[in-house]
Amino acid sequence: MSSALLFSGFVGLLVLQRFWELKRSQQNIKILLESGGEEFFPRHYPVMVALHSGWILSMLLEVWILDREFSWQLAGPSMILVIIGQGLRYHAILTLGTHWNTKIVLVPGKEALRSGLYRYFRHPNYLGVVLEIAFFPLLHSAIWTSIFFSIANAMLLFHRIRCEEKALTDYCAYQQVFED
Repeated sequence: MSSALLFSGFVGLLVLQRFWELKRSQQNIKILLESGGEEFFPRHYPVMVALHSGWILSMLLEVWILDREFSWQLAGPSMILVIIGQGLRYHAILTLGTHWNTKIVLVPGKEALRSGLYRYFRHPNYLGVVLEIAFFPLLHSAIWTSIFFSIANAMLLFHRIRCEEKALTDYCAYQQVFED
């Protein structure tokens, strides 16, 4: 079996994982909205979906069309960082429970989580995504995909995190006014 075919199988597993996560996210969003939650800053979400979809497609195209060679020197450390990224993302999914989703949805009376890794840094899920986007393509030397989508993801996350922080700040201040 060629290494490109094996890599494509790993990408296929990643796609299945992302579909499962999207389904879980939709279920959680439904629960949050039924609990009085509200979605904030939805306009950048399609850009995020396009970025992640393009990243997956780009990895495959770069490996197959540019005929990237497999390199253990690149794949070994990259695999470790991909596993760390997966661990961070799934820690976030498990820690946040029904509050984890792919959109920005806040529920009245709920504050930002301060347990688990959230005690030490604010966005472990995003750190996991950064590691995956940078290092998953390097499992099969897709260097251009790694560079381009890491830069694009950094720009998107800069905007996304600002939106989340603004939503949390404004929403909590809004809630405080009505509680006083």
